[in-house]
This record gives sequence, C-alpha cells and structure tokens, in this order.
Amino acid sequence: VTGELFSLGERVPVPSFRDETFKLSGITLAAQLREGPSTGDPPFLVGRLLVIPKMEPVYKAGSELAYYFQVYHAATDPQSGEARLDLSYRFLVAEKVQKSGELTFTPLGRPLTFTDQPGLVHGYSFPLTGWPAGDFKLQVTATDRVTGRQADSEVRFSVR
Repeated sequence: VTGELFSLGERVPVPSFRDETFKLSGITLAAQLREGPSTGDPPFLVGRLLVIPKMEPVYKAGSELAYYFQVYHAATDPQSGEARLDLSYRFLVAEKVQKSGELTFTPLGRPLTFTDQPGLVHGYSFPLTGWPAGDFKLQVTATDRVTGRQADSEVRFSVR
C-alpha cells in the first residue's frame, strides 16, 4: 500500500523438538497483529492470527506495541485436556550504560499476570500512550501449572 519494500536478515533459533523440554519461542514484535481471515492462506498467518513482523524494534510514542510467541511442550491437564499456564509479563526500562556498553534495565511497574491460560499461542497488543522515549525490555515467564516447570523469553524494543 505504501510502496515501500523492506528486506530483513536475522538469525532465527530453531528449537529442538526431540526432547520434551518446556520452553517458549522467541518473542516476535509485530507491526500488525489481528485475527486472520477464515478463508485463504495469506502470508504471516500463524494459526488464527495474522502476525506481520516489525522490521525494526522501534515504536512511536502513542503507537501500539504488539507481540507474539508460542509455548512448547506444555503438559495437558488430565481433566480438561488443555494446557494450564500462568503467564507473567514484565517490562523493564534501560537506566544506564555499563562500561561494557551493555544497558542496565530496571523494572517498570508491576508485572502483568494472567493465570490458568489454556492456549499455547499468544499474541497481545496495547497502546504505548504515555510511555516515555527510551529503550525497554519485555520479559515473558510461563509456568506450567500441571508440572510446575517454568520457561522465559525476552525481547528489547525502543519508543521514540
């Protein structure tokens, strides 16, 4: 629609599915995240979600942050036949640069927690209204209620 063409090159870690280790995929930042069409097979359709990746991890203040990830090898509850996950989302803000050049992050508010989630595919979006400019990190922790196992993943992004 805009007439712009982008190219993106990135190493993507592919998890081994030989073992049954409870883990999370990498978190994909999305330029667009919405319910996909019920017919057809458009690009970037993952399950029922249309996940258009964000080319650069930079958002404008007041725009919408969207992200997507998957949970691998969660146990199923014997009664419901579904996964039972507690998900925690923690945002951190970059405070200072260390001598090594790495950023030091500190928590930004309390983590958001969603308990007893049945799905293995998760996509969320929310407005960055009122967020200051800066560098941030999103940490996701999943706890499998059936086995007690935990896994986490994180992604960095900026607001300008």
